[in-house]
Amino acid sequence: MINGKFVCLGTLPYLKSRYGTGYKILVVRANSNPEIYEKRILEAFPSAAKEKDNSEVYDSYRVTTQDFSFERAFKVMEGLKLAKQVSDFNMLNTTLEHVFIQFSRNQIEPEVRPTS
Repeated sequence: MINGKFVCLGTLPYLKSRYGTGYKILVVRANSNPEIYEKRILEAFPSAAKEKDNSEVYDSYRVTTQDFSFERAFKVMEGLKLAKQVSDFNMLNTTLEHVFIQFSRNQIEPEVRPTS
């Protein structure tokens, strides 16, 4: 429920496929220049968008479902790891938590009026 109204109803797989935002690629930084692996990721996945997470250890990229391929992602990330441009990586599917967070952004908080 958002703002007192039902927004969605369905099974977990349905909610994730209908309202999910795609995949997330987490990249653990190596001692190399981040621009090198970022360029390679953006070439492989034109829809990829770097997320702002203010981490000094890793970078994360959101890739749409239509643009994502596990085979391509694994080949790109393994190549970057073998070239020692990244030290590790992880690929994540949208979770139900991501779906709920997306919905919660539409929640309007009621005005709180001071009592006299």
